[in-house]
Amino acid sequence: MLTDPQLPPMFTGHPIKTPDRVLPFACSGAAAGRLGAGDFIWARNTTQIECALVLEPEVGLARSLQMAVVMEVALAEALGSVCPPQVSVEFRWPGLILVNGGIAGSVRLAAPRQKAGAHGFEQVPPWLVIAMNLDLKHPDRHGEPGDLVERTSLYEEGAGEVDRNAVLEALAPRLLAWIHTWLEDGFRPIHEQWLFRAEGRVAAMKFSDFSGLVLGRDEAAGLVLKTDGGAVQILPYHPSIVWDGVEAAQ
Repeated sequence: MLTDPQLPPMFTGHPIKTPDRVLPFACSGAAAGRLGAGDFIWARNTTQIECALVLEPEVGLARSLQMAVVMEVALAEALGSVCPPQVSVEFRWPGLILVNGGIAGSVRLAAPRQKAGAHGFEQVPPWLVIAMNLDLKHPDRHGEPGDLVERTSLYEEGAGEVDRNAVLEALAPRLLAWIHTWLEDGFRPIHEQWLFRAEGRVAAMKFSDFSGLVLGRDEAAGLVLKTDGGAVQILPYHPSIVWDGVEAAQ
């Protein structure tokens, strides 16, 4: 049985068990005032890593959306520190985590619904939650690794020795460090790290109704594309927000 992960002193860990899920747990706690900045919720799960960090922004919601990019960058750096060299990590818009080209997890951002509206994205939200999930292995999958091309896990990609605590203990301090970088130096250094791993930065690919090359992210975390016709198109991030931590029915 795994012990609890060691977290930075500025984070307060909150382990949960199924059927609780980290994102709604974090959001309901933040909305009720039970959780605040620095509370780090993680799931006692040994096949999938789930965690969420509660934040209390001091900037408007539009700029706060950059925290989703911060989480992606911190996660990629953490995986690079604990996985074998042959494991590559990329980002697929708007929040999928690719491991050796297959989907292994995602990053999501949640905010209070009442901050939407004509001027809502300029207002400072009372709380924000950034969350991630990552598959370590698929215990219910039959067949050989790689049978389902679109989905993968760390186990299938040769990182079977990596466990939940290794990832969480690598992620938490890096997440804290990148948030500090964002506070001191702005979005640019995070953006540069994100673009380095962005799918579509080298060869054009299809995004929504557009096809083109990825140029980066804008100040509201939107995807900036150079379309096949040469025009610059921005795909907004805000439709991907999980309002109040309640995900839409599939």
